[in-house]
Amino acid sequence: MDVKTLKIVRKALGINQARLAREVGVGLTFISQLEAGYKDIPPGRKQLLREALPVTDEEIAMLIDIHDRLN
Repeated sequence: MDVKTLKIVRKALGINQARLAREVGVGLTFISQLEAGYKDIPPGRKQLLREALPVTDEEIAMLIDIHDRLN
């Protein structure tokens, strides 16, 4: 999951940045910086993010498609 996808999926699931940060074990600022593109997702956090945002690859593709059509 890349940083653009992270924000799209998080918002689609109705999860705010603070909740995601708690579930992944990082600070709110870290999530904000990821979504703004200031940081890359560290390898050790990718799996935690996938677990905190429980969607399949197919669902991610669908969410990105919907997002792109609306924007």
